[in-house]
Amino acid sequence: MREDWIDVGLLRAAKNGNAKNVGSALSRGATTNVTDEAGSTPLMLSAWLGHLAVVQLLLKSGADVNSTDPSGWTPLLRAARRGYVDGMRELLEAEGETSTPPTGWAGAPCCGRRATATWIPWSS
Repeated sequence: MREDWIDVGLLRAAKNGNAKNVGSALSRGATTNVTDEAGSTPLMLSAWLGHLAVVQLLLKSGADVNSTDPSGWTPLLRAARRGYVDGMRELLEAEGETSTPPTGWAGAPCCGRRATATWIPWSS
């Protein structure tokens, strides 16, 4: 029987960029798309923080590349917002959604600073 603590371990390892512990949690039955109290999945956390090895591992383990948090942010949009090009590349190759801007994308305060952006839809 899977224990709930293993999901907490997966979230923490993904946030900290610890690929070894992410792999360990997954092998022990952690829920790949578990969410934290803010609605973030392990893939969202690792994409937001630029942990490429964790992003790759989670994608190989079946993480939902198009999951959204309550504000509409996907893992790809989180990586893009922080400028993590390698993570963006991985998420795009995994067919990450590119057509829907998140709530608050343009002109939203982020990380204690005001930022503005123009949404340009991806075209093939």
